[in-house]
Amino acid sequence: NKSTFNERAYFRIFSTLLCDWAELKQDGFKLVDANEKEAQKLNDFDGKFYQLLADFFLTLQPTAFPGFVFAWISLISHRMFLPYILELPNQQGWEKYASLLSSLLKFQKGYIHDKKVSEAITVVYKGTLKVILALLHDYPEFLSEYSNLFIDNMSPTFVQLRNMVNSAAPKTITIPEGFDIELDVEKLPALTYVPVIRSDPSQVLLQHHIRKPVDNYLRIPSNSLLRQIVASVKLAKPNCESGIGFNKTCYDTVLVNSLILHTVRSAIEDRPKNSPLFNAKSFQVSLITGLMQEDSIELKYHVLSAIANNLRYPNAHTHWLINLVLHYFGSKNTWNNDKTKLQVQEIISRVLLERIISNKPHPWGLLVCLTEILKNDEFKFFELPFTKLNPDIQRVFEALLQHIKNSSIKKIELTEINTTIDEANMINGGNATVASASASASA
Repeated sequence: NKSTFNERAYFRIFSTLLCDWAELKQDGFKLVDANEKEAQKLNDFDGKFYQLLADFFLTLQPTAFPGFVFAWISLISHRMFLPYILELPNQQGWEKYASLLSSLLKFQKGYIHDKKVSEAITVVYKGTLKVILALLHDYPEFLSEYSNLFIDNMSPTFVQLRNMVNSAAPKTITIPEGFDIELDVEKLPALTYVPVIRSDPSQVLLQHHIRKPVDNYLRIPSNSLLRQIVASVKLAKPNCESGIGFNKTCYDTVLVNSLILHTVRSAIEDRPKNSPLFNAKSFQVSLITGLMQEDSIELKYHVLSAIANNLRYPNAHTHWLINLVLHYFGSKNTWNNDKTKLQVQEIISRVLLERIISNKPHPWGLLVCLTEILKNDEFKFFELPFTKLNPDIQRVFEALLQHIKNSSIKKIELTEINTTIDEANMINGGNATVASASASASA
């Protein structure tokens, strides 16, 4: 009976199972069987135990059993389950857990049809936010390598959640300040690093039978292939799912996301080894530009959103796409006329702004891209007509530019303070600690 279903009893069963297994595991299963061989068999079964449990949870996913959703979220984020399955040898549990998280996001996506969201889904969203935040803090590599899968299953209205996923970066990557006006992106050593993508976007293209046309276009571009690709990304029947500013979606956003990521990977593979150079005349740029030159404003928005989904931590994909966005924003010859160019500039500004004005964290590539657009005098951003249409929007952009300038000033002041401390250390020798404390207090 759906109205009287009590999920707590079933949660207690699974929670007790997880806790008891973890307790036995700590003692090497000797409490169960004193025989070392039998205990070793249980120890060998440990990894399979968590994977089997993940399969069981996937069967009980919220789409199949909505009444179990709150207990289900508690179970997949359980302290005796989440860290254990993600820390299995050779990352054996990553794919299983990615499927669980994807099913949770897909469940919420199915309930977002208009601006009104039920209270129950709001609570589920808050729980999802906490799970993602824990993963971002403890297992950023997992989030980073499956980011495209999670984004594909996420509602476009979940801006902060998408930013959190895209902010994940391997712990070995050093991420500089995104709002640094003096930052020289081209000199960053991480730009040649090719990110790991666990969910292959080409598989989505294969499912929609456009992998071959896309690859053929990237070898020999033609208008007929481009028309075929554009027709493939358009839905036969508009989707009633709500997006930011769109009551209905006329394009397959998952397919668009996969198409852009596949194209970026192709561009990185074709460029000279360890070279961060961006070629505006490449066939990959030609394909994305062909999509952008379609008359549909919505398609332009989805393409640029797919690009923004890959503006993440410093890596080869992020660098290539930053250059692509800046090329689109400032190019004089790419667009058919000034009206189209202005449309593209406005949509770029919109896509970046709607992600920046949400709560932190913000992906590094997104910040760098917006900073370059606002600070570069060649773009003359504040002279563009759409920045003056609404005083509130104009004030937001001006506040962002001021924040960028203030961030650079603080960095200069911090550098001067550190220099003062170093000089004091050299002069005072043994009194270096006192000098450092004095300089810090003054700062």
